[in-house]
Amino acid sequence: MERGISAKHTPTPTPASLPRGVATGPACLSLGPHIDSRGARGCHARHAMLLERVIGNTAKTTGALAVNPETGDFAYPAGCVLVFYSPRRNRQTQFFSCDNNRPLTCVAFSGDGKYVCAAEGGRQPAVLIWDVANGKLLAELKGHAFSVKCVSFSADGKMLASAGSQSDGRLHVWNWRAGMLLASARIKCEIRSLCFSGDGEVLVSAGAQGHLKYWELQAPSASGKCRVLKGKKAVMDGGPDTTGLCPP
Repeated sequence: MERGISAKHTPTPTPASLPRGVATGPACLSLGPHIDSRGARGCHARHAMLLERVIGNTAKTTGALAVNPETGDFAYPAGCVLVFYSPRRNRQTQFFSCDNNRPLTCVAFSGDGKYVCAAEGGRQPAVLIWDVANGKLLAELKGHAFSVKCVSFSADGKMLASAGSQSDGRLHVWNWRAGMLLASARIKCEIRSLCFSGDGEVLVSAGAQGHLKYWELQAPSASGKCRVLKGKKAVMDGGPDTTGLCPP
């Protein structure tokens, strides 16, 4: 399905750009610099567009669709816009976006449904966390060189894991509120799914080429130094042996 937007014009004055990470539904989008009737460039837009709905999506993996465990609403990316949809109301309810128009690749809700995380694609991507209720951008984490493929909150919502593409080759664990990288590891296989244990002491990753590992998480370093994650290959009980499929 071709991606697009449905919008309407309103004469309400608006700044030439939106604050990074802040958007609600319907979202207010600026037309940006334009040419006025006298041919002068660089004037502020005198009209805004109210984003009413987004047609289509750019979800390419299972990590690009997440359900809010409290409300049952789900979120997915459509280009640079994170779309929220309510099955009960049968309509899109919110739109979160950023001013740099970077495509979003994956999304996850916290266990209490209060926070949502989405990560960017491309070079030097950010991992973004918003307050679901008001659309406020709470954190912008930088640590990956290339696209992020999946993200996951710990059960208590204090930690966040992010896995980059095979080109990026990084698995990170964050204290997202403090903007602190707690632990990191080099990875050779593309990780497509992440999940914390209930007590937050173990992170499990699964992905391409039979990748299935668990990572034991240590207490944060007293000095604040990022720890090195050490993963162990796992075998699903009754499943195929994955120990020899993925490079260490």
